[in-house]
Amino acid sequence: FRIQPIYRPAGAISADFGEPADLDIAADDRVYIADKKKDRIAVLNPDGTLLRTIGDAEGQGQLSGPEGVYVTPDNEVYVADSGNQRIAVFDGSGRFQREYKKPETPLLGSEHFVPVKLVVDRRGVMYIQLNSSYQGLVRLNPKGEFMGYFGANKADQSMLNWLKKLVLNKEQLSKEKGALPKPITNVAIDPDGFVYTATAGGEGKGAIRKLNAGGVDAFKNKTLVNGHGIVDVAVDPEGFLYNIDLD
Repeated sequence: FRIQPIYRPAGAISADFGEPADLDIAADDRVYIADKKKDRIAVLNPDGTLLRTIGDAEGQGQLSGPEGVYVTPDNEVYVADSGNQRIAVFDGSGRFQREYKKPETPLLGSEHFVPVKLVVDRRGVMYIQLNSSYQGLVRLNPKGEFMGYFGANKADQSMLNWLKKLVLNKEQLSKEKGALPKPITNVAIDPDGFVYTATAGGEGKGAIRKLNAGGVDAFKNKTLVNGHGIVDVAVDPEGFLYNIDLD
């Protein structure tokens, strides 16, 4: 028999997008969409009509291939300006305010600073996912200073790696490549300051995590969803979780 769907689409937003890569809904219900191909942020009214664009004019605020956007409660717009390897910040009217480049610290090593997703907490601390980084989210304070990595996934230990530890000596093990954690694919934050991460791959274990200020997962790395391609997560004011599964 047929089961009634839980949700029915109320409509669709149709605009002149090139390659929408991310979106965020502000407190006033305006929709901010990062258009990677058109090098801009499209700002839509709640009814889907285009209000303005951000970052497509020449000057300091010109964007290049943006892949992430986050709007703070006071309507500051943070953009993961991937092509320019920076975080660009605009005010509610779309005027460029400041930028954050790769911080000067040896702790980041030679890793390229290519931000793709981000959120900002109530203190102004940025949690930034870098392109294909397995070390977790990069935390920057409001001055742009590096505060460390946050919320890295645990490396999966396969049966083969477990057997190698049993049969190989120390010298042989030192030549083996260690298993690397899976990179985070997207990030969200709720009004209480919990940071949610989405991770693709595996059997769904730890695909969605809820991290407190210390990076501890309140979901305890459990399997909340069975999909293998979880690429995004969002949480609404009532605490309901939503995810995008490419499978």
